[in-house]
Amino acid sequence: MKNYDAAIAEFTGEVLAEQVGKDVVSSGQAR
Repeated sequence: MKNYDAAIAEFTGEVLAEQVGKDVVSSGQAR
């Protein structure tokens, strides 16, 4: 289960990082 939890955490981290990147790009274009 530890490996599964780690995979979920890694996937979630990638999704969050991608979302943050999109937010940064959006705010940059808005300015």
